[in-house]
Amino acid sequence: MSAAPAPRKSVARRIVALFLLCGLLPVAATIVISYDSVVETLIEQRVALLRGAAANYATVLVDRLSVAERLAQAAMRGAPGKALHEEQTLRKHFVAAAALGAGAPDAILFGAPASVPAAQAAGAARPLLKDAGKVLVLRNDRAPPAVWIVVSELSAGRSGRRMAFQLDPAFLWARDDALPHLTELCVLDASGRALDCAGAPPSSVLETFRRAPAGSAGRGLAWEAGGISYLSGLRELFLAGRFGADPWLIVASQPEEYALAPVRSLATAVVPVVLLGLLVAAFFGLVQVRRTLRPLKELTQAAGRIAVRDFDFHVQTERDDEFALLGRSFNAMSARLGRQFKALLAQAEIDAVILSSADLTRIAAIVLHRLAEMVRAEHYALLLAGSAAGEPYRLYSAGAAGAAQVREVQISEEESRQLQGAMRGLRLSRGELPSGSALAAVPGESLFALPFSLGQELGGALILGNQGGPGPGGEEVSLLWKLGDRVAVALATARRDQELHRRAYYDSLTSLPNRSLAMDELARAVAAAARQRRALAVLFVDLDGFSDVNDSLGHTAGDAVLVRAAARLRACVRKSDIVARLGGDEFALVLSELREPADAAVVARHAIKALCAPYDLAEGAAHVSASIGVALYPGDGDSAQELLTHADLAMYHAKEAGPGRTAFFEAAMNEEVRRRVEMERELRAALEKQQFQLYYQPQLSLGSGRIVGGEALVRWVHPARGLMPPAHFIAFAETNGLIEPIGQWVLRAACAQLVAWRAEGLPIEYVSVNVSARQFQAAGFSDAVAGAIEAFGVPASGLHLEITESAVLGEQAAVQANLAGLTALGVPLELDDFGTGYSSLGHLQKLPVTAIKLDRIFIRSIHESASARTLARAAIDMAHALGKSVIAEGVELAEQVALLAEMGCDMVQGFHVSAPLPADNFAALVRQRGASTPVAVRSQRRS
Repeated sequence: MSAAPAPRKSVARRIVALFLLCGLLPVAATIVISYDSVVETLIEQRVALLRGAAANYATVLVDRLSVAERLAQAAMRGAPGKALHEEQTLRKHFVAAAALGAGAPDAILFGAPASVPAAQAAGAARPLLKDAGKVLVLRNDRAPPAVWIVVSELSAGRSGRRMAFQLDPAFLWARDDALPHLTELCVLDASGRALDCAGAPPSSVLETFRRAPAGSAGRGLAWEAGGISYLSGLRELFLAGRFGADPWLIVASQPEEYALAPVRSLATAVVPVVLLGLLVAAFFGLVQVRRTLRPLKELTQAAGRIAVRDFDFHVQTERDDEFALLGRSFNAMSARLGRQFKALLAQAEIDAVILSSADLTRIAAIVLHRLAEMVRAEHYALLLAGSAAGEPYRLYSAGAAGAAQVREVQISEEESRQLQGAMRGLRLSRGELPSGSALAAVPGESLFALPFSLGQELGGALILGNQGGPGPGGEEVSLLWKLGDRVAVALATARRDQELHRRAYYDSLTSLPNRSLAMDELARAVAAAARQRRALAVLFVDLDGFSDVNDSLGHTAGDAVLVRAAARLRACVRKSDIVARLGGDEFALVLSELREPADAAVVARHAIKALCAPYDLAEGAAHVSASIGVALYPGDGDSAQELLTHADLAMYHAKEAGPGRTAFFEAAMNEEVRRRVEMERELRAALEKQQFQLYYQPQLSLGSGRIVGGEALVRWVHPARGLMPPAHFIAFAETNGLIEPIGQWVLRAACAQLVAWRAEGLPIEYVSVNVSARQFQAAGFSDAVAGAIEAFGVPASGLHLEITESAVLGEQAAVQANLAGLTALGVPLELDDFGTGYSSLGHLQKLPVTAIKLDRIFIRSIHESASARTLARAAIDMAHALGKSVIAEGVELAEQVALLAEMGCDMVQGFHVSAPLPADNFAALVRQRGASTPVAVRSQRRS
């Protein structure tokens, strides 16, 4: 690009000439500064003059008060009976006199005073000089202030007599001395009130004077009253030492205009001269500045147009100087800024839509509108991928009234690759378009498409159509590329928002509404039912036996069952009803527009029937049933949460009745909930306050005839209900998870007791502790057992753990890890309640248990029934064949003991030996049985 020619006329020379012409300005500044200095000097001189006048008047006042004092003392020394009113001299200086008696009424000697000084005030704060008179000021709202002088007689025979004389204001305040012209005097008392005053300064001015630092009062006061400014000099007249009175303030004031008259006379001569010089300089400067600033004015107007987003205004460039170059550069910059601003505006509008809703239709309308402002073309279009992966592409084009017309189009893989490979734009003529191309829908003989990507996928393209011409240039392509990038961000945001919405409100496995959306939908259904005064039903569905599917077939099969169960539930209701997955294997059905409660029961039966049908899976056939609780609006609640809670309660009651049952909510169920909440609170408090106690039931060896161990059984020492057996709280603790901390306490307490017994020399071999299924299926249980053994120093063989068949059923990782850990520790395991579960002999053979405990159902009738004896004998023989010892539970009769010994049973426990006992009683029983010679019961066994 060639350099611009240098201008023939220089703006710099004109600006320099203008500055030389303005040399008069420093002179004007000097005059102004001098004027201020003269004004300040005149004010200082005038204040000094006024302070002198105030000081002179203060001296005069002191002299007059002294004369009045001498006259009053002379009158006091006269004969007591002499009539004072005949003394003409006194009447020239005083207007009234009074005798002040101590305790007697005051006597008016002459005149008619408005008030007389009180004797107490006359006697207080006496002057420092001996025989001096005291000056008092008395005020009356109806008369000017009265100045009194009080004298006392101290000669022999007349001690304590006082006389008071009111001074004549004409004598006291007379202005005999000549004052400066237009000077006014004002006398104020200590509180700032006027004694004799033509014009007093405002109280705020006086307060400022009083608070001024020492030495600063010499500057005087400036104040204003009635629209006139005054200067004042002040003098404080101290009367305390001479006359025993508060000080007076003498203020001499003069109008400021009079004080500054000399300098203003000077200003009338100097200011016109200065102004004339300034006007001349301003004239020549204005002529040159107007010529200079005309192009600047045009540039300013152009800049203002840019500020209001008008980029089409151009500066005139006919001049041949620096301003012409500046104008041409400005026009080029304005055009470039216009394009960039419109591109930024389009991006900002897209960002606003992204932040609000990421509506792709609105974004398309914005893009089409801004494309027409950024790039010159005859047709504009936007190709955009769908808001979800797999949806067809949409082609947006400008329609009537600014609306975007949209149609779905198909993009072939070849065309997608072609577009993605031309990220800086693809220029095509209409004849070059492949058959069935989506771009063929855009009018124009030549097309320009600028694609943008969404990850590895084609996100879309900005398309321009023209009848001819080169198409967009490099700068325009750069702007289009940024716009396309922002559209890609909007598309990604729309997809993300849709995915987040799906994840937030829909179950990822079944695609049903989740709990959050279900509660919202239920709340809307309840509101609609309230408006229309109709009923609705909420069904809480829980799958029975679902955990068995997970345990036996795996979690993949369990997920497949949930998906099919959701589809079956959806098929059982109308499209207007709501089906949601609340979590796990729990579902909810909301039946709107319910005609009668029986309809809810019908739907529940259909749902149970559908859910109970077999599920043919790749892993095998699965079978589940369902329990359903029903709550009705408005009878069972008037809010979404209340209805769902009551349906949940009803479901639990249905589950207690057996699988595949339906229960309607009843008010008594709330009482059951309250009882369960109270039970949970009390159990937690029992853990915190150590309210549990262990009882021990002896286990008798049939071979040796002595007690070799004891089963630890927990008891709750309730503060109100006393000793509670485990049947009252263990089942509840199992359901709400408290069984784990309770089991941990039992484990550690039993270990501690075994150590204590062995330290006492008690001949006990082991303690047996029951372990719940929930405990055993929790990860880390074997580590907790190892910790207890190590903490109390218990040998592994001294702690037996009793587990149930259900605790070790399945292949859960935690169960297998705990079995392996306990086996490695050497802790003996006993299979409790043998014969009541559903484990196979193969399963029993694999379990690393050392003993089985025959349940009491095998024992209770062996002394009466041959078949019972056969079953018991078979179970004992089978256990022995597997290498496991046998402990019989619930032995209550001697005949049962004899039969079990004959069958080869190893040990027995039950009420025949002893009921469960506290630790001390158990130890006493062991010692008592050990002191006697044990009889081997098995020795009586018949061969």
